[in-house]
Amino acid sequence: MKIPNDLETLIILVGLCGSFLTIREETVYSVHQTAKDYLATSQNSHVLQLVQEEEHCGILARSLEAMSGTLRKDICNLRMPGVLLEESKDLDLDPLAHVRYACSYWVDHLCQASKLPQYKTGLSDNGPIHAFLKIHFLHWLEALSLMGRISTGVVMVKKLEILLRVVGSVVNSPSGPVRAYWMD
Repeated sequence: MKIPNDLETLIILVGLCGSFLTIREETVYSVHQTAKDYLATSQNSHVLQLVQEEEHCGILARSLEAMSGTLRKDICNLRMPGVLLEESKDLDLDPLAHVRYACSYWVDHLCQASKLPQYKTGLSDNGPIHAFLKIHFLHWLEALSLMGRISTGVVMVKKLEILLRVVGSVVNSPSGPVRAYWMD
């Protein structure tokens, strides 16, 4: 069953949760910290953890899809490689508007989905992450730069490198194409 993602439906679903959840300014909050603590620390906490990891995996997949459909060379039509943003007149960042979040946080969602099998296969040779990086790695860095988030990009690249080392020892040989591409 697909759950609609409109606000009206969300309000109805949260209402069905009784006194556990509430909505303020279009954000869902837990009403009682003790209920949240119970769910996170009870013997069923693995279920909550699994649901969270699956949701991160879904966000990751949608982020990769959105970025793959949007990112391209010279996305803001600067036509001058190496130009400083301050020197760019009439810079239009609109092409990046709907992938701003995806560009900035997809690696964090990948890290949060670390125990799922999709995580390991996603990083494997010719998996979706490998495919994205082969085509859009430089486009992604360009987008981060245009958004003024290149330092965040450096941190994300470091996280990816660590993940590749861990996954490389689990699902791939250390000399596989993903590691060779990344470590080159």
